[in-house]
Amino acid sequence: MDAVKKITNTDASSIIKNKLISSNGKATIHTYSGTPYDIYLTEDGAGFTCIALPSVLYEFKVFDNIVALLIREGGKAKKGYARGKHDKVGTEKYNEHTVTGVIALEYFGKSIGDSVFDPVFILAGILEWAEIAKNKRGYLELTTNYRELVNFRV
Repeated sequence: MDAVKKITNTDASSIIKNKLISSNGKATIHTYSGTPYDIYLTEDGAGFTCIALPSVLYEFKVFDNIVALLIREGGKAKKGYARGKHDKVGTEKYNEHTVTGVIALEYFGKSIGDSVFDPVFILAGILEWAEIAKNKRGYLELTTNYRELVNFRV
């Protein structure tokens, strides 16, 4: 891998990609419940993989979608909940104001009424590992350091 460049971009995607590169392409993150998972930089460097996620390639830009939601929601947003066929985009627990909903709508391009795998348990752990957001029970919140980095005030 190429040498790590100094982070000059405050985008969550750049921060996470650079941190994963500086970790030789592998890192262990933890879910809210403390379960460890390894994440790996893809060979082309465009995204990451994790055994807990479906074989869909996750690009780093998914984190920009999540952080944009957190900023729109005042620095904190519910994770949302989508665990089965009956949990559809657009419900109270899975909508454009939740992390799960934003991933479905903005990242995967799903529509209201669709269902999609909920990757928040891993993505929230990555955001916490990168010190961008605190992974709390039921919600994500931007860290003080990240708020200062992007000059975000409520």
